[in-house]
Amino acid sequence: MRNLMLSLGLIAAILGEGNMGNCSEVKIGPTGFLEKDGKPLFVIGAYSPPKGGDANVVASMGFNLLSIGADPKDWDACKEAGLFIWHTLGLDHSGADVAAKEAALTERVAKFKDHPNLLIWESTDEPAWSDEAPEKPRYSAEALTKGYRFLKTLDGAHPVYLNHAPRNTVETLRKYNSAADILCVDVYPVMPPNLKKSYAIIPPGGVSRIARQTDMPDLSPACVGDYVDKMKQVAYEGMPVFVVLQGFAWEALNPEAQRDPALVAYPNLQELRFMAYQAIVHGANGLTVWGLSYNDNQAYLADLSAVLNEVRAIEPFILGWRYRDQPARRYRERGSSITKGVECLITETDGAVTLFAVNASVDPATVQFSALPASFDGIAELEVLNENRKVKVDQGAFEEDFGGLGVHVYQGRRGD
Repeated sequence: MRNLMLSLGLIAAILGEGNMGNCSEVKIGPTGFLEKDGKPLFVIGAYSPPKGGDANVVASMGFNLLSIGADPKDWDACKEAGLFIWHTLGLDHSGADVAAKEAALTERVAKFKDHPNLLIWESTDEPAWSDEAPEKPRYSAEALTKGYRFLKTLDGAHPVYLNHAPRNTVETLRKYNSAADILCVDVYPVMPPNLKKSYAIIPPGGVSRIARQTDMPDLSPACVGDYVDKMKQVAYEGMPVFVVLQGFAWEALNPEAQRDPALVAYPNLQELRFMAYQAIVHGANGLTVWGLSYNDNQAYLADLSAVLNEVRAIEPFILGWRYRDQPARRYRERGSSITKGVECLITETDGAVTLFAVNASVDPATVQFSALPASFDGIAELEVLNENRKVKVDQGAFEEDFGGLGVHVYQGRRGD
């Protein structure tokens, strides 16, 4: 990736700034993944570096995209680190100062639209929801659509990203589809019981006595998949859907002097890996992470880096052709309820067939997979990626143990 970025930069220098547009074009592919210069991409973006970090730290953690401001030094740093760039523009075209907003937007877009590392623009964050009055939108869909359409007259080569809160009805959120090319939702489910009321937290009371961020009944990390499904309902056909994962501890958002150390809970390795893979299994076209600017917890950062670099290493299989067929799953009795159970995604690329499987329950499960798609015919064993082991396939079936929120990725190749 770094060599690709440097090559693009060299080409841009040869052609001159005024002719760099073709180097920067980004399209949405037929399966919803972004394509940069014709190459599909699974996006892994950071809203910011970790506290005290920089673009090189972000790249080393496994990200391929970083949100930055208007400082040219930050753009240069991303180029040197081999990172794609995402830049927020606002796009709220309401009020009496629309002409001034359009003039400022014109100047900003002209300055950066031809940068070879630019991947996406961002509109506004969580427009349909407000903390103290959640039924009232922060920004109207009409105002953002006007801003989006004006932006497209200035630059039609880069898609626009719009992130929603994990709230609101599908009907309400669909109103904003005309203001974006990429839809996203942020969901941060790891929080301790009895967390005090803070921004974006539903206070204890009503049906649940637990403070929570989402309006889904499932308060476990498995609500990530629920929200990807919800955004798939919101999105137009073929519209990319991203999900923002948790890069912070809720209690750690408070000033240090006001924190209760007993309530500082970061997602652990198991939870991070599960949330990333569950999002992929449910069809997310990209992952982003918010909250790293508040975070210098080295254990969490190491776990996140391990997960993201693992995902980057199997990017071709995530981007592969996707089967609609699902394997049959039969659960051995272990004394626990099977609620959502094991969720699956099967992809194929270059002769490799990959089965992504995530246990969307906090309880362990033993599962027999059978009725595998025909692409598994003739494959006698499957490699379990990142686990240094293989499983035997007998008459089109195999059995596997999953821990709570467990993840296994199986891969077979014809002729192996």
